[in-house]
Amino acid sequence: MKQLFVFVLCMGLSSGAYGAGENAIKLLESKTKRSLELVKFEPLNSKLYILIVKDKVNGYQTLLLSDEKEKNISVVNTFFSTDNTDMQRVAQELAYVASYNFKIENSAKLNALFNAIPKEYAITIQGANNNRTYIVSDPMCVHCQEELARIESRLEKSSVVMIPIGMLGEDSLQKAAEIQAQIRELKTPKDQIQLLRSIYSRAHKPSPQNQQYIKEVAQVTNQVKTLIDAVPFVYEMVR
Repeated sequence: MKQLFVFVLCMGLSSGAYGAGENAIKLLESKTKRSLELVKFEPLNSKLYILIVKDKVNGYQTLLLSDEKEKNISVVNTFFSTDNTDMQRVAQELAYVASYNFKIENSAKLNALFNAIPKEYAITIQGANNNRTYIVSDPMCVHCQEELARIESRLEKSSVVMIPIGMLGEDSLQKAAEIQAQIRELKTPKDQIQLLRSIYSRAHKPSPQNQQYIKEVAQVTNQVKTLIDAVPFVYEMVR
C-alpha cells in the first residue's frame, strides 16, 4: 500500500488567498512530489486540525494533523490528548481512513465477491439511479440497525443492495433467513424497507425458519467472511 509518510514539515508557505487546507496541500505536494486532493480539513478542540488527503495516482487516503497556519503537519497513527473528545474523533477518522484504503486495495476482490452473491439473495432497493451501494449487514447488530435507519439518505444517491448475513450467532441466522423467506415477493422500496426494519427491530424475536433459507444464509455468510470481518460493511463498487 502506498501512503504518505510525512513527519513534521516546518517550512510552510506564506498564507495566501487559498481556502482552508489548500496551503497544507501545497506544502505536502512540494515536500512529497505527489499530486494530492484535499478530502477534509476540520478543527479539533486542541487547536489542531484534522487533515485527510487523497493521492490522485493510487487513490489512497492519509490522515494528518496540522496547525492552524498549515505550516506544521504530521502523519497520525495514534493520537493522545487530555481532550477525550479529540481522541475519540481522531480514532474515528483513523478507522474511516483504514476502511477506505482497505476498499481501494481490495476493490477487485470485493467486486468479485459481490458479483458472486446469488441475485435472488441480494436485496436490490431501487434508488435515485442505477449506481449501487452494497451494505453487508447483520439483523442483530446495533450499528447495522442504525445504518438501516439512514437508508433513505443513501437511496437519494444510489440504489442499495442489502446483503443480510448471520455473523453474530443463531438469532442472526434465523432473522436473515426470515428476511429471505419474505422479501422476494416485495417489489417496492417502501415495502422492502418496511420488512427489513420490522425484522431488524430489537423487539422482533427470531423464530425457527425453513432449512432452505437457513442454508442460503449460512453459505453467503461464509462467502462474505472470506474478506469482511465486521458489519455493517458499506461499499460503493469500483469499476
